[in-house]
Amino acid sequence: MGNILCLLCIRSGVRKPGLCAFEVTCARLGARPEDCLLVDDVAVTAEAAQEAGTQAHIFEKNTDTVTRIAEHLGGAGPFSW
Repeated sequence: MGNILCLLCIRSGVRKPGLCAFEVTCARLGARPEDCLLVDDVAVTAEAAQEAGTQAHIFEKNTDTVTRIAEHLGGAGPFSW
């Protein structure tokens, strides 16, 4: 089962797209970066997440994003549950 990264930069004291933001978040979750998915609407942030070993999805459309999250969590798609 995967994890969805929720970066709360204000609370963590780090800012994305810095690699430290992803490392701190994964450490606090007790998760391996490769098991996590970051969803963001900024390409440079998604690229930084990938550099940190995290999977990333660039948000453009709700349906694509919901499908990607469902796939990450082991589901078949947005309307299959």
